[in-house]
Amino acid sequence: MAPWEITRVENEGGLIFFEAPVEGITPAGLMNFKEAYGAAWYQTDETNQNRKVNADGKGWLAYCCKGLLLVKQFEDLNVSQPAPDEAEIQVYVNRGKAHIELESQGTYTTLQPKEELNWTVRWYLQPCDANAEPSKALLKQVKKMLK
Repeated sequence: MAPWEITRVENEGGLIFFEAPVEGITPAGLMNFKEAYGAAWYQTDETNQNRKVNADGKGWLAYCCKGLLLVKQFEDLNVSQPAPDEAEIQVYVNRGKAHIELESQGTYTTLQPKEELNWTVRWYLQPCDANAEPSKALLKQVKKMLK
């Protein structure tokens, strides 16, 4: 099993970003991620299909929309730790403009009867530029929140 947390947000012209190389996002080309300032950036869009990508990030995932910046912080995994065919970061975009799921996953592990697992996800929310674009300033704001 692996702990998994989903945060559902509206798909209203937001910007999703996290530290990861674009070429490591799988499946490739499903969403139009662009690399800038050491992070992968995706300006949300609308299509007629459901889409889900995986990425090995650095323990955080951010979404800026309508002047609010949501940052999720969680354990940074190495590529061998997530469940098979999964990753520490997943982004799911529902067809149309219904919603987006910002997902984080913990280490894949086996629990014995009566064992338990503790896993922490922290959420931070701050104002941001309502017309945010990929920028050093937005990335700096996230890093400051995570300290």
